[in-house]
Amino acid sequence: MRFILSFLLLLFFSCEEKKNEEVKPNTIVKNSVLNDDSISRRSNAPLCINHLIDIVQSNSRCKELILNMKIQNVKYAFQIDSTAYISRTYPEDSLKYYELTLVEKHPTHNRNAAFYKFDPFSKQLYILDMVEAEYIETDCDMKLIDIYKKICQK
Repeated sequence: MRFILSFLLLLFFSCEEKKNEEVKPNTIVKNSVLNDDSISRRSNAPLCINHLIDIVQSNSRCKELILNMKIQNVKYAFQIDSTAYISRTYPEDSLKYYELTLVEKHPTHNRNAAFYKFDPFSKQLYILDMVEAEYIETDCDMKLIDIYKKICQK
């Protein structure tokens, strides 16, 4: 399932977009998730991904980066690198957090602007500190996390 999501995201990143289109932050992730049949069978999956992106966008550093990209007329997107998965058969293989990357989309290349990790079980958002090469706790809107938990964790 991760392979299919990654493939669709890669396919969507490689597509050419119109120059006069307004920047829409969630377009790539929304379209690729909605087109993935295996994920869309779970009714809340696209909605949960959108809430997850909203949580990351509520971060002050993310807002600052997105504002700078808009000023420079650079498109951006979110890439979902891993999703939370609880394995009943092999608990040690379980992954309890989501990893997202904020990507700048230039005409000739893409650049990773920031790396985020969201742990829905502890209600924490982390950002990667490039100097220390470790995730540090960062701010986000707790109301969005509560909405996420109501809708996506039943």
